[in-house]
Amino acid sequence: MIRLLFIYSLFTISCFSQSDPVFSHVAGVYDSPFVLKIIRDDNTIVSYSSSTSNESSIFSDSLRIDSTMTLLFKFSVNGKTDKYAPRSYFINFKTDFSVVSLTIPESHLFDSINGLYVDGVNWRWDSLYNIKKNANYAKKWEREVYVELFNSSGNLTISQYAGIRVYGGLTRFYPEKSLRLIARKKYGKSRFKSDIFSAGLMEYKQLVLRHSGNDYKDTRFKDAISTDLASEVGISVLKFEPSHLFVNSEYWGVYNIREKINKYYIDNNFNTGLEKVNIIRGYNDLDEGSLVSYRRLTSFVKENSFVSDSNFFKLSNLIDVNQFMNYWIYQIYFANVDSRGNVRFWNSDSLDTKFRPILYDVDLGWFKCDSNFLEAFSSPVQTKWYNPVWRTLLFRKVLENETFRNTFINQVSLLLSTHLSSDHIIEKISNFKSRYKAEMLIHYDKRKKFQSYQGSFSRWKRSIEKLNKFATNRDSFFLINLADKFNLINPYLLNIEIYNFNDGQMLINDVKLNKSSLKGVFFDDIPLKKDAIPKDNFTSFSYQFDSISTNDDNIRNEYVYFKSNVISVNSLIINEVDLENQHIEIYNNSDTAVDMFGWELFTQNGVAVIDSIILPKNNFCILHCQKIDDRVDNVIYKELNFSLNMNDKIWLYSSDESLVDTVSFLPNNLFKSYSKRYPFYSIHNEWIYSFYSSIGCHNKIYEESILMNDIIKYERIFILCLFSLLLLFWYYNY
Repeated sequence: MIRLLFIYSLFTISCFSQSDPVFSHVAGVYDSPFVLKIIRDDNTIVSYSSSTSNESSIFSDSLRIDSTMTLLFKFSVNGKTDKYAPRSYFINFKTDFSVVSLTIPESHLFDSINGLYVDGVNWRWDSLYNIKKNANYAKKWEREVYVELFNSSGNLTISQYAGIRVYGGLTRFYPEKSLRLIARKKYGKSRFKSDIFSAGLMEYKQLVLRHSGNDYKDTRFKDAISTDLASEVGISVLKFEPSHLFVNSEYWGVYNIREKINKYYIDNNFNTGLEKVNIIRGYNDLDEGSLVSYRRLTSFVKENSFVSDSNFFKLSNLIDVNQFMNYWIYQIYFANVDSRGNVRFWNSDSLDTKFRPILYDVDLGWFKCDSNFLEAFSSPVQTKWYNPVWRTLLFRKVLENETFRNTFINQVSLLLSTHLSSDHIIEKISNFKSRYKAEMLIHYDKRKKFQSYQGSFSRWKRSIEKLNKFATNRDSFFLINLADKFNLINPYLLNIEIYNFNDGQMLINDVKLNKSSLKGVFFDDIPLKKDAIPKDNFTSFSYQFDSISTNDDNIRNEYVYFKSNVISVNSLIINEVDLENQHIEIYNNSDTAVDMFGWELFTQNGVAVIDSIILPKNNFCILHCQKIDDRVDNVIYKELNFSLNMNDKIWLYSSDESLVDTVSFLPNNLFKSYSKRYPFYSIHNEWIYSFYSSIGCHNKIYEESILMNDIIKYERIFILCLFSLLLLFWYYNY
């Protein structure tokens, strides 16, 4: 069918005059060799060359493509020659990664004088950093390159000329280098337009092909996994997409495609526009915009104490406090010594003018799980090369404020129980390992360019085990450092279980839990804010029980329920509450028996599940938490584990989780009972207190009202009879 379509296209196109040639196969990834054909006018001469050769050959009828190659084509018509963009074909290259193909003259990279990748002739040795200063790759040189990007499905999504530079700080002095791609109008297009990071179709000014920096011989994904973890709590990070890189059809290995920090990145991620975006680098260097607002911030921080909430409130209008707090927690957790050298703050007038940090380049983290970076980053004096006072200023100052300090302590505990828990991070490492494993086998097997210093697959596996070891132990050391820093002496283990998790949200420290359970260490020294917020037409119930384990550790178990307020079709009612003995009376006001198996009774002290009651029609059952000896015949008694409290409320739910009945009351020592006046009527009728309990029988107030009604009835009959006699007497006598 494909062959017939191709022949048909040949015939159709040949019927019309044409100037552009038509290729039988687009650039891309193919499972097997194929024959390339080109449809062109009879007077068009086609020549081609490979990206690694300057020698051209005439393209006659067809060309067999049986290995990975990049081809450059020229078309000559009547002495006029047009150069066509390169086309890359990958044969039997099986991958789940994206593929990037760069086509560039070899001299642009490796010419001994002008090549981007070589020392050049003007370098000199820097003994302080042990680098070749002023080497070609240390300069901001840019060359033209043709960029092709194939997504993980093998589809071509970028195909254009662009600029290329060497990228990185000290890592640019490594034999293998990261590269930056820049879209410029002078090369053809001013943006790369593609869905690169599974974030939708977007336009990018610059992209980075990063070899993982200081991690380039090890996992090749340490910074990617770090920023992926940080993105879970809303910290500004750089997206990533793993890829295989080919340069002039030569395989160069696994590189991560990354965003580049600039005003275009801010606009893409925060929809700020390109105007009035300020990006600050390092201590006081300007990347974009103006330093005015940043200097105003640093002056305010230096000149003021934040012990008072008023100054802290003013500061919260200048920075995103929560993002800065989470940013520092993650930097401390990762034990990232390079956080000193990789500093970016940004703000925008079109957002809210608040400064926010960007977390990136964490290749020098994850090494020593027992490192006390909390102490280092909160020290008022420099103790290490990575904690100069200008770098720690903001964090130190906000810790002066008790509200922030308490929130920070609880946030560390919360994150170490959720997004930074050992289980979560080890699972994340496992996912990255699975995603990269087959691709790294290709990386070590196929590439030749950097073989002498690329590491090995066994080293790759060992480096991942080091990440696992770090993740296994880091949270314990972080908690120890936290307790030492803030003199916390009363830790406890909090276990929270949430039932019907999707019917509400549980907030801890004003942060929504993303799972139905939580297990973590918190401190009694610091109050912990917890809020169970049900969805509309739902009710929340929270219960906490303290217990002491065999190791004398303080353990608190909390259960949170979200239950629907949809009214049940069952006609059972809560008829009476014995306030003295804590008995609850249920009355079946329907015309049939009701199976109450699986029903739930909620009070403000806990929940009890009914495991076996079939309540006949027009009958009572008594739910009690204490033993009852004096029982009423034909009444069902069921002992349950519940208790009532002051200002209490009772909810009764059927097994289909619909609300059967609810009642609230204020216990009063003067009264023994709280009951409905008319139990046979609607659920919504008058409740009254009584001196007497009528548990198991019709309510005293109801019986008294019936008796009173009877008395009134007979009184009326007596009066009527007496009046009649008087009338008769009057009639016969007068």
